[in-house]
Amino acid sequence: LEIPFQAVEDLVAKNERILRLIEERKRSTQFRFVTGAYSPQPKRQSPDPRLPPVPKHWTVEKLGYLASLVSGGTPSKENPAFWNGEVPWVSAKDMKAPYLSDSEDHITPDAVIAASLDLLPASTILIVVRGMILAHSLPVCLLLNPATINQDLKGLRFNSKCNPQFMLVWLQGMAHIMHSLIEESAHGTRCLRTDLLKNVIIHLPPIEEQAGIASALNTHLARLDEASRPIIATIALLREYRSALISAAVT
Repeated sequence: LEIPFQAVEDLVAKNERILRLIEERKRSTQFRFVTGAYSPQPKRQSPDPRLPPVPKHWTVEKLGYLASLVSGGTPSKENPAFWNGEVPWVSAKDMKAPYLSDSEDHITPDAVIAASLDLLPASTILIVVRGMILAHSLPVCLLLNPATINQDLKGLRFNSKCNPQFMLVWLQGMAHIMHSLIEESAHGTRCLRTDLLKNVIIHLPPIEEQAGIASALNTHLARLDEASRPIIATIALLREYRSALISAAVT
């Protein structure tokens, strides 16, 4: 069965629109979960007009009181003995998924000492605070193994009041609001200043609620991801067919 070229283009566009709608649904679901929309408890109006009413029993905290912020750096590129070691060295290019177990670049223990880097433990949350990627997104991820980071990232080490899984989904769910804090530096790149990050207000559930919220949210997101898979596969097949049509036309 041959499909006209324009019909293929229309099918690709239609499926891409469906994917965008699923992504919008995911963001909306994340936001509703981390603001307590599904909690049966009494609500109160948040002082932030961008937020819906939140559960009364949730506390109001500043991020800087809940987490220590750790900076990164870059070992000297002129010393080859610092590179290709066994210690993960994370940069923005590695932060393509919510959970991170390894990085593209690695350094040696000597490089960690020479550059005065912190070896961040597992369960540290990483957030990009500098780079052009901040023009359209705010990447965050949870470390599954110890790692170091470069200067474009911050490591957030939350205290015992916080469940790391919940804080990961909270940052994902609030990304569109936190994105308003991003500024343009003198060189044209984007940055999220540490003082602004520390002053971010968090409506924090009790610790025993946090794991339940994160688990329920991840179940909802997994269903949406499952719905996305056949659409992604369809788009890939349509693009292959489109390439074959173009090749046949020009030959």
